[in-house]
Parts: sequence; C-alpha cells; structure tokens
Amino acid sequence: MDLTTLLESTAPVDRDLSADALSRARTRLDAEVRAAGARVHATRRARRRRAALVSFVSVAAATAFVIAPTLDLGGSPGAASAEAAAVLVSAAAAAGSQGEGWPDAAYWHVVSTQEYDGQTYPREIWRGRLTDTVFQDGALGEHADLAGADGVYTMSLGPTQFDAGTAVDWAGLYALPTDPTELERVLREGGDGKGPNPDSELWSVVGELQSETPASPALRSALWTVASRIPGVVVVGTVTDSVGRTGTAVERDESDIGWHRMRFIIDPDNGNLLEEVSYDESGAVSWRMTILSQGPTDTAPAADPPVCGPGSVPEHSC
Repeated sequence: MDLTTLLESTAPVDRDLSADALSRARTRLDAEVRAAGARVHATRRARRRRAALVSFVSVAAATAFVIAPTLDLGGSPGAASAEAAAVLVSAAAAAGSQGEGWPDAAYWHVVSTQEYDGQTYPREIWRGRLTDTVFQDGALGEHADLAGADGVYTMSLGPTQFDAGTAVDWAGLYALPTDPTELERVLREGGDGKGPNPDSELWSVVGELQSETPASPALRSALWTVASRIPGVVVVGTVTDSVGRTGTAVERDESDIGWHRMRFIIDPDNGNLLEEVSYDESGAVSWRMTILSQGPTDTAPAADPPVCGPGSVPEHSC
C-alpha cells in the first residue's frame, strides 16, 4: 500500500482529498514519524544501533523493526588487548577521582549532538529524579506544526529509566554495585538473552550508562574497569572528536549486531566519555553522539503538548 492509499483509507474526511489536504496529511505524518522515532531513540538508544531501519507508521498505529543482516568478517574476537585494558583502567582511575556523585539532584542535563542519515542535530535531555524526563531534538524543529514559538519541540518521555541491562530508575542507578566484578555480574545478568551476544550487550550498556546518566564517579570508574575486561576491545589511539576535543579512542568489532565497529572517545584527564561512534563496514559513520556537557540542574523546560493522543492540540488520534 502506498502513502496516498494509506492516507485516503484512514483519514476521517471526504475520500476525494484535495492535493492540499494530502500535502498537509503527509507533513503531519512525517512529523509524527519523527516524533515517534525520537521517543524510542531517546529511551533505548542502544537498541536503535542494533536496527538498520526503524519505520514508524503512526496513521496505521504500527511499528516495525527490520534488523540489519549480520556481517561475517571471519575469525572471532579475543581478549581485550593489554593496551586497551590499560587505557580503560587509567580512565577508571581518573573517573573515580571526580567526587561523590549526585544522588539527590533534581535533573541530569545533557547537551549533545547526534549524527545520523548524513546530518547532525542538536539534542538536549533533562532526566528527572522524581519527575518525567524532558527531551529536545533539533530534527523535530524542522516541522512547523511540531516546533513551538522558539523553533524547538520539547517532549516528555515519561518516568526516567536508565538501561543497566534491565531498566532502573535514579535510585536503582545509585544502588548498582561499584565493585567491578559484582557490577559485571549484575549487568550481564540483567542483559541475559538480550542483544546478539553477552559481550556486545555489555559493551553497549557501558556506553549507555556513561553517556546520559547521573552515574556517580565511583560507578563510572567501575564501568570502565568492566569494559577493560570485555573481549575484542582494542586501542585506536589519540584522536579528536567531532568538535575538536582530544581524547583516547578504544573500540570493539560489533559486526555481529549489524555495525562494523563501535568506538568510545574518552577524556584521559577525567574519564569522561566525549563521543560514541558506530562505523559501517566501509568506515563511514553510521551514528555518532558527541557529549558537549552534562551535569545536575534544578529545573527543566515544560513539555509541549503531544503531537497525537490525549492532550494533543488540536485533538488528533494516533
């Protein structure tokens, strides 16, 4: 079924749609597709990297996931290289020296950019400890019927959840063990049966917890130590991220989940994750997240009305 047929068969208007009406409907559909995509991307970013195509058709109220074919590059990953382990253990020491953490902060605010489909978009997220997460994505601002007066669409993502193999809230994040051996056991147990294999799942979860969470310095330190024990991790060396900051890059062959390599760029001075990049088999960037700043804050912007469903203005079904 093509888009015109789909719109004509589902729209609650005269079936003899004008070109103008069809154009408006297509624009609305495209906006809702982007909004739905952003919602899933924000809450389960790791799962997005495992899908080659995520297609949201909100008019038909259907969601389909098409998983990329596995790339057979031959061989199998060995233990993490000694050089990679040394880099990650050093990052763990640097991260652990940054203070006590933020167990009582109101929000965790992260400013970043994300690159995909050949374009780079600004992104901000406010993860609430006791309130909903609020999210902005520059890609949504391209649509006049989504963007507010400031050209930005601000979305509520519901109660804050972090990916630790299983979903945990803010208190659950601070309840995670900071002993690396115990932390690895908990993360592997939580991720059991998820992802293409346990090591790829663990590598992805480490990136999740380092990138957009209020993880304490002690937990960040333990996470880098866990990463140092994951098979197949190698050192790339000193590199610059997309905004020119210098860091040390480590990466892992992720061809079993449809991408060729997944790289972390780490600031050696404080153990912060600067950038996370997925490359395809040709070496081109498939997806990139560059973390510009992150830290606690007391406030977050109010969310705009949803694009469809209860509370939408005008009332519009999904």
